[in-house]
Amino acid sequence: MCASAIRWTEFKEYIYGTSIDKLVQNGKVHFVMFRITVPDTACTGWGQIRISSQEVFRESLDLPGRTTFIADILTNETDPYFMWQYDQSYPCPKGCSRCAESGSCTAS
Repeated sequence: MCASAIRWTEFKEYIYGTSIDKLVQNGKVHFVMFRITVPDTACTGWGQIRISSQEVFRESLDLPGRTTFIADILTNETDPYFMWQYDQSYPCPKGCSRCAESGSCTAS
């Protein structure tokens, strides 16, 4: 979705770190949607619409302008921002603490 919006608005550059594949591949996630709790066995990683940014760019050649596509930049810095959600042994971001019951982070 972001890649599509960036192409439509003719940004000069599109740079990202953590990929959709990384989000999908990393561990189980607990989430609540419309008051229905989805068990962790039902979902692995973050649910995503699996259309890559590369595919969006390949299929948007009819749009005016060109956007430079730069992927996987500073993943060593961006990936840790997601890791605490996949791995309960991974520390929460600064300003949060892990809830013992759910394992999710809450503002401290």
